Amino acid sequence: MTDGFWTWDYFAQCTSRLKEVEKLLTNEQIQYLNEYYTMNRMPSVNEVLLICNQWNLKGIGWLVDIEDWFFGRRMAETEIQERRRLTRILPA
Repeated sequence: MTDGFWTWDYFAQCTSRLKEVEKLLTNEQIQYLNEYYTMNRMPSVNEVLLICNQWNLKGIGWLVDIEDWFFGRRMAETEIQERRRLTRILPA
């Protein structure tokens, strides 16, 4: 457990969900999302819907999957930052 708001189990769940979504996507789609993420870490629902429409992905399930991808990516970054912070604090 971290001494912040999130637990290590929660970070693991988010990372697991991120990987599940990536299994449904092509490499080109994952690359596109990574590039989009560098410009906009928190896209609106409308922006995610535009991505789904651009890829011809229909249904609420895809919208949720892509939103989960962005959230999972943010949580992965947060986990890395938290681990770095803890290694600076904890004695060797």
